[in-house]
Amino acid sequence: MQVLLTSCSKINLGLCLLGKREDGFHELETLMHEVSLSDGLSLEVADKTDLAVDGKAWDKGLGANSILEAKRLCDEFLGHSSGEWRIELMKHIPFGSGMGGGSSNAVAMLNYIVSLWPKRFSVKDVDQIAAKLGSDTNFFIKGGTSICRGRGEQIEPLPHRLFYFNLIFPRFSCATPKVFSKVTPDFGDGLDWSELFSSILKDRTRNDLEESCCLAYPEILRVLTRARSIWAQVSLSGSGSTLFSIHEDKQAADMVFKKLNPLKELDCRVVQAQSFFRA
Repeated sequence: MQVLLTSCSKINLGLCLLGKREDGFHELETLMHEVSLSDGLSLEVADKTDLAVDGKAWDKGLGANSILEAKRLCDEFLGHSSGEWRIELMKHIPFGSGMGGGSSNAVAMLNYIVSLWPKRFSVKDVDQIAAKLGSDTNFFIKGGTSICRGRGEQIEPLPHRLFYFNLIFPRFSCATPKVFSKVTPDFGDGLDWSELFSSILKDRTRNDLEESCCLAYPEILRVLTRARSIWAQVSLSGSGSTLFSIHEDKQAADMVFKKLNPLKELDCRVVQAQSFFRA
């Protein structure tokens, strides 16, 4: 039997840095929104678990994979194997784009295993396992739109709103640690994210990582400047490298999509997506 799972991406609609934590990470508030651009996972029962990405066996030399790590943590929690599968990952969310592809992949696997052993996992158990998998993973358990605090593991859901996006993908990724290494300790206060979310289309939203990202990756500044010369409300998502424009009207999104075509000259890819609502 083959099981097909969908693993959606996210946009950081805004982000505030509030200070440095004792554990070395930064205290943040960010508004995350799930979007329709997604990866696909295919699972078939097998004698032992292995993983292929776009048809190629996962190279362990690349390091840990979030999907396999999710299974390992579930096995550890259960005290036995949660099952063995041949896993195929079909990637559409660009690597290193900051759209949470790896975190989303991990949570898709986590949620599936939980569905097989529902009486063994409490909500708290799932949250604790997700927190071990990364900073974005707790958001992907439910998806939608949430204010995320701490390192991103504290989740406050907000009502659904439908948006249309133009996603701009430069042909390079931004390493989050490198971006955070450029952060200066001039921290400000947070925002009223609920109020911001109700009027988010008026202006670009605040992203306290934009300056640090541009310092770490001058190529981002070049792309961002060019994109904003075409459409002033283009924003950086999180620590990059994805840029986006947001629209409430599909026709407006389509118009801006056509205007952004010149970004191909900077070796950027522009893709359309919309808000994703789970059943």
